[in-house]
Amino acid sequence: MARVRSEPSNRARKRKGNLKVWSDGDRLQLLAYLDWCAHYEVDFRATAIEHLRNVTGKDFSKRQIGDKLKREWSKEKKCPDFEDVYALGMAAFSPLNHQEEDAFQRTIARIKPPNSQSFTGCFGIDHAQVFESTVRTTHKISYFSRTPKRN
Repeated sequence: MARVRSEPSNRARKRKGNLKVWSDGDRLQLLAYLDWCAHYEVDFRATAIEHLRNVTGKDFSKRQIGDKLKREWSKEKKCPDFEDVYALGMAAFSPLNHQEEDAFQRTIARIKPPNSQSFTGCFGIDHAQVFESTVRTTHKISYFSRTPKRN
């Protein structure tokens, strides 16, 4: 005879439900930084966690960041391969609405261009170490210029 449990299983007790991790502001910070990295050829994957921690105060994992970008990309795929989003920046995503566009422009304006000498611009992140390894030779379109940029 099967045993009847009066208490929920440990697994059921630990489940927290579907909590919203990304606020609208966090999303715009993520997209703005992705576009900034594409424009300045900085390794987004190596610096995104620290940048988001500095600007949002939240600790996002690589998986959370990757999953969020993939969800944004899958809404309207502007490029055939998801991996292209790291080189294309915002050009790989659906256009933002007017309100989001304004907030996006304000957000991206706060991210300083990398200093060619010390290259420690954005929120104390030392990009000097990762910059040399991020030179890309692919054709890319940046949200900064909306025109093709060739390396």
